[in-house]
Amino acid sequence: MKELGESFPVIKSDIESLEGLVLDNDLDRLEALTAGFNIFESIGAVRREVRHSDFLSFLLNPNESHGIYDTFLKSILFSIVKRNRSVTNVSAIEIDLLDLSDVEVRREWEHIDILVLSVRERFVCAVENKIDSTEHSNQLHRYESLIKREFPEYIQLFVYLTVEGIVPERDQKWLPYSYADIYEVTKTILTESSDRLGDDIRAPLNHYAEMINRHLMEDNEIAELSRKIYQKHKKALDIIFEHKPDLLTDTNKCLLECVQNFSDFELVLDHSTKSSIRFSVKRWDQVKGQLSGEGQWTKTNRVVLFDICNLPTEISVRLYIGPGQKEFRENLFAVTEKEPKIFKARSKSLGGKWTQIYRRKIITKAQMEYDLESIENLIRQELGNFFNFGEFKNLCNTIDRHFGITEI
Repeated sequence: MKELGESFPVIKSDIESLEGLVLDNDLDRLEALTAGFNIFESIGAVRREVRHSDFLSFLLNPNESHGIYDTFLKSILFSIVKRNRSVTNVSAIEIDLLDLSDVEVRREWEHIDILVLSVRERFVCAVENKIDSTEHSNQLHRYESLIKREFPEYIQLFVYLTVEGIVPERDQKWLPYSYADIYEVTKTILTESSDRLGDDIRAPLNHYAEMINRHLMEDNEIAELSRKIYQKHKKALDIIFEHKPDLLTDTNKCLLECVQNFSDFELVLDHSTKSSIRFSVKRWDQVKGQLSGEGQWTKTNRVVLFDICNLPTEISVRLYIGPGQKEFRENLFAVTEKEPKIFKARSKSLGGKWTQIYRRKIITKAQMEYDLESIENLIRQELGNFFNFGEFKNLCNTIDRHFGITEI
């Protein structure tokens, strides 16, 4: 018989790697750098373009309640033209002479992320904000054409704001600008205008700069230290990444629990994955045609299946007619056409393999940003409503009648 050390050399090695990581002083230093409450991290704004655009629009508007008037706006504009002085016709002197006290800042005007507009000074600045996305559908060209048409003879600035300050491939009028640039402007204001800043704006400015530094800048102390720790402890960190908590795994457990706890109808779980929990009503298996799927969808050969789609963007309950016996599928689809109020969000026609005949959203995209406990509570509430307040029973009883089964 092998000794314990011979049987489990990999496990022993893994434990030693993890211990080495825990004992590393660099890890304590990294924790110190990233410790402390940050309002933007707490609300999940780190990589959400909409949240960044909202806060930047607030700061850019001289008439907002932050009390710094046009300090942020002028500083950002100076920074933009300075960074791009070789490719823009707008000068720092022009910016300095502008009276921007009448500025209006628009969000999502004609789909442009941020529009800064001064009618009195005939000045307009369009900002397209990209964090984890890129330009699509020739949008920069379309926005440029729109601005030129709507605001002719205005001083025009087109700003392409990205994490790295990427230069647009085709639209040369759009000036590259980075979140590192915004960080520098914010830190300068915090330092040079400290005596004019109230505590109520100083704190969010500090938090915003801190968040950008931690998450959106590659060349900072946190990034450098992180790379150093990863190089020293790659094996241990890979083990941790492999076993890190996963939101979809956690929500999957809650969804399975809800399905298993519903007892009014005798449900049977079918083949499921982390992102797809399939189940059916057990008595339907006795109906001719229900088990005619021939393994094209699931090994049980069931044709009619409920599917709880557990996705990062939403959780929804769907009912499908899968591949199977043609007559069985066509007859059941005809029933759904006669009962549109029961079979909500059904497909307009019967597909060759899979056809959705019902859909109900349980958790929205916005709600997927909540903490796990809140998401689980919503799942229990919404699935409870689905199972217990008529919708599920109406679906099943309608299909039962079609199958010739007595209602329950």
